[in-house]
Amino acid sequence: MISGLGNLVLYGNPLGGSIPASLGQLQLLHMLHIQNASLVSTLPPELGNLTSLKYMILSQNQLYGSLPPSFARIQTLLFFHMHGNNINGSIPSEMFTNCTKLERFIVYGNLLTGSISSHIIKCKELEFFDGSGNLLTGSIPREIGSMRNLQALFLWENHLTGIMPSDIGNATSLKFLDVSSNHLEGELPRTISLLVNLVALSLSGNKFTGTIPNPDSKQLPVVKIANGKDNGSFSGESRSAICGLTLLQLLDLSNNELFGDFLVASGI
Repeated sequence: MISGLGNLVLYGNPLGGSIPASLGQLQLLHMLHIQNASLVSTLPPELGNLTSLKYMILSQNQLYGSLPPSFARIQTLLFFHMHGNNINGSIPSEMFTNCTKLERFIVYGNLLTGSISSHIIKCKELEFFDGSGNLLTGSIPREIGSMRNLQALFLWENHLTGIMPSDIGNATSLKFLDVSSNHLEGELPRTISLLVNLVALSLSGNKFTGTIPNPDSKQLPVVKIANGKDNGSFSGESRSAICGLTLLQLLDLSNNELFGDFLVASGI
């Protein structure tokens, strides 16, 4: 009944109960923030009527059911935070097709299935994507390489397959890339060396094979690296692509099938 309501912020209260479908009548609502409020509910499709909404933050509750396709009508959406619930089903591709102003899409720690739609390329403003800790399948869309504003891509602990697309090297704003604990395979693309802004790179727990890619033949001093289980063997004198990523603070390549030359530049 409060038709002029612009911001509804109720997070951090033990509210319980369900999300009322009548919230969809608040046509001027810009922010819906009910995180960590013990909500036990499905997501009412009527929330798709909130066509002025910029921030939907319903994380850390006990929400279940699927993401309503009607959410794609919220073309003003900037932040979509739904992590730490029990939401299943796939991510509607229409959300990427229509919600092109998205900056943050965070759905980690749910039960989401299906693949990541190639329509994600429509979200040119996307800076932060976190789909970790779900049941996602399929491959990493090569279109992610065209997302020049993307700074963080977290997809750890899913069931992703296929290779690391070489196009990833075009996403030069990336600072955090974590695709650990999946079923990715093949050789690491040389284009990783183009991600010069990376602060954290985690590719552990996959099936990556071959040698660490070398972008050129420049020689560097040898540094031998081995883990406690002696699962890898790195030696030689050719320059590794990783050595050009001088901003790295975290590098995790453990539990793969990599071998051959690997050197660490003094700047790392």
